[in-house]
Amino acid sequence: MFLPNINSHTMKSLLLLLLHVLLGTDEEDVCLVNPRILGGEYADIEDFPGIVRLRKYNSSMYLACAGSLISDHWVLTAAHCSVMKPEDLYIQVYPAKGDDAYIISTDVIVHEDYNRTSGLNDIGLIRLPVSMSAIDPYFKTIPLPAQDQPLTSNEVTIVGWGKTSTTDGSAMPKHLMKRDYVPLDQSRCISELGLSETRNLCFYPTIATGTLCPGDSGGPIYMDGQMIGIVSQAMKVRQGSFEWILHTDIRLSGYRNWIDAKINTY
Repeated sequence: MFLPNINSHTMKSLLLLLLHVLLGTDEEDVCLVNPRILGGEYADIEDFPGIVRLRKYNSSMYLACAGSLISDHWVLTAAHCSVMKPEDLYIQVYPAKGDDAYIISTDVIVHEDYNRTSGLNDIGLIRLPVSMSAIDPYFKTIPLPAQDQPLTSNEVTIVGWGKTSTTDGSAMPKHLMKRDYVPLDQSRCISELGLSETRNLCFYPTIATGTLCPGDSGGPIYMDGQMIGIVSQAMKVRQGSFEWILHTDIRLSGYRNWIDAKINTY
């Protein structure tokens, strides 16, 4: 897969149209081109163990983002999903047996070089005050790639609970949903956007009318059974009458050393 034939000047100017999908916060709905999250295909949560919901506390406990259990005490998510007081962040977990449960976070780590404007280094960690194995003896973590591990496939799968409607502000699905995407030529896409080939992923939906929506941010990007990325941001690209959504997300093989170093300090 390749980008349409756009020169570098045009591509870089498209950055002005960048939409931080800051997909799960109070930002304006940027689910612009599809009334159904990820194409609208239901996902069995048992097929995606370790995925959690992050909720910011208020009277309605509204959905903020998604995250992923990567160890007994740690959830991995986007930085923009974790820029809040730890006591305001609730993690909704889904035990293999029994009802789901809420855990109040105690520590939040945002990447020290996170840039809210550009979206660079949009990665964060949330520490759980209790062991997941104490809540669910059957819990499973999501495996991560090694540092600098190359991509191994030409397709990724993203799951989440993001909005299912561009008009109904309350249309957050109760059921987990998924969608497949095709990565673009990473070196070309990322170099023309001024991003990092080792720390970002660049792709668009396999169906031109699909995209991610508020509520999906921070969730896992799967490839061959590993979590290779984090849902971060998107841009709406226009060239004449042609329009598409381009996703530029976090590539975890560029952050594995950072993740391990932060976890090992506790």
